[in-house]
Amino acid sequence: MAALALATAVGALAAVGFAAAWFPEVRDHCGVVRLYEILWGLLVLVLWAGGAAGGLLPALADRKQGRAVAWRRAAVPILVGAAMSLYAARAAVGIANQDYALEDTATLLALLDHGGLDQQKIAALALGKRKAAAGVPALSAVAARGGGDVNLRFNAVRALGQILAPPTPAGTDVQTALAALLAALDPGDEFLPDAACEALGQARDPRAVEPLARVLADASRPGHTRTEAARALERMDTAEARKALEAARSGK
Repeated sequence: MAALALATAVGALAAVGFAAAWFPEVRDHCGVVRLYEILWGLLVLVLWAGGAAGGLLPALADRKQGRAVAWRRAAVPILVGAAMSLYAARAAVGIANQDYALEDTATLLALLDHGGLDQQKIAALALGKRKAAAGVPALSAVAARGGGDVNLRFNAVRALGQILAPPTPAGTDVQTALAALLAALDPGDEFLPDAACEALGQARDPRAVEPLARVLADASRPGHTRTEAARALERMDTAEARKALEAARSGK
């Protein structure tokens, strides 16, 4: 019974560690990819909880009734706890190996330009998190790359929004970044305009009010895109933005 309790406790700690590492990591990923990754993380946790409970509860019932705990029942939560621990460790190592937040800006730019696709995606996010003004030209080029990987473009757009968010770093090429974000509002991609709306809301540049208002008023746009446009205007909180929101609400 001690081994059973230990395996369950270790598995529970591993599940908590997995959740703490996995869900914050996937939070910044592209909308569709993020949904699948969140569902995958939940599935892992549900499988662990179901397996642990499926063996632990009958074992506890046997003990309560004074019967010896059958090893075939105890083996299930022990194996599930071990599997959860191994998977959590694997996920943590994978995330750590892809964490470029401590890399210098020059290295991140090199990875964005010449790295593999996964390296490019992570480098784009890292440039945004560190508000690297020097990354604006490369990120803008990636965001505007028609036909390129949509997840990479999504990350580049998000990074531009983070860089432009006040306080904007000195030397930031705001014009180039803003032009790339406005171009990303194009309805050719289903979810990229959502990221562009969010980024423009972060930037709070008054020149984005009219394009965001057009997106909000366009009934042919998906509901999720128009919702992001409304949120961006609310975040900007200028007289023009409030006017656009009121016009949308009144149907004018």
